[in-house]
Amino acid sequence: EFGLVDEIIPEFAEWRVETVEKEEINIVSQELEKVLVRHLNEILSLSDKERKRLRFEKFRKMGSFEIES
Repeated sequence: EFGLVDEIIPEFAEWRVETVEKEEINIVSQELEKVLVRHLNEILSLSDKERKRLRFEKFRKMGSFEIES
């Protein structure tokens, strides 16, 4: 809605640090890598000018502030 989050990566429904299995960590790590690589490839396919414009727009949507003197 506000454009702060690019994507939510689903995790295991029963995810608990104290009971996590190594295989679950590997699966989550692989999924995270896929998403990160996809997003990085999208960003890298843009020109510097377009990348800066999109970044500016994203951060501008995050809110405004006033500096008090």
